[in-house]
Amino acid sequence: DSTMQYQHELQLHRVGSGYFPVDIEITFADGTTSTVAWDGQSVWKFHTLTSSQPITQVWIDPSRSIALELTPLDNRWTSTTHEAWPREVMLIVQYWVSAFVWLFGLFA
Repeated sequence: DSTMQYQHELQLHRVGSGYFPVDIEITFADGTTSTVAWDGQSVWKFHTLTSSQPITQVWIDPSRSIALELTPLDNRWTSTTHEAWPREVMLIVQYWVSAFVWLFGLFA
């Protein structure tokens, strides 16, 4: 239905004491994206928006500009669809492979 409107409320939480300004990329079911800026100073970021499409993904710092980020895998939420799980599995595998390579480099 083209007249249907979705009301979205994003609640984002910063973990840790460091704060950096980051972008939040919101992807909708039709593939369009919207970017919201977060200064990172507050522990919580609340953002409300209305759209004609459901949200399929929210990604904090999609450009990975924060080099000190220790757990980049928790910066993304993807709706639970059959198309989304291979990407999530690949991100987890990529993270652990890079961690192993880094650790192996310490002892080489």
